[in-house]
Amino acid sequence: MVLEAVRRRAIEPIVAWELAEELVAVLRRPRIRRYGIREQDIIDVLEVLAPFLPSVDVDVELPMRDAKDLPVVEASLVGRAEAIISGDRDLLDHSELRAGLLARGVRVMTPAEALSFIDGGSWRVPRCRWRTAMMAPP
Repeated sequence: MVLEAVRRRAIEPIVAWELAEELVAVLRRPRIRRYGIREQDIIDVLEVLAPFLPSVDVDVELPMRDAKDLPVVEASLVGRAEAIISGDRDLLDHSELRAGLLARGVRVMTPAEALSFIDGGSWRVPRCRWRTAMMAPP
């Protein structure tokens, strides 16, 4: 699905190192593992993402409900992403944040919405919250 789209370069992820540890921790959760995710799968994800993992530090002047989402927003802005793909309700349901990001050219969408765009061209997509959006439901 989305990981395969990254491998075939249909989308270009923009991620920050700050989220790699969180990604690994989430993928190791029992409720995620029930989807058949093995340790090798986690290693494979990190190997695919490693070339796209810059350190990001930028001042974001947008309203945030959850400070943990800041690296996602920062990476999307620094990387000039077209979209944030997430299942995180704090990003999806925050209309003021979404409007601020859209004004900067960044859409916030669910994985299902993003998959409908993948075949339409190459995207630079920040997928910093794969833990809920791409690997399994929250």
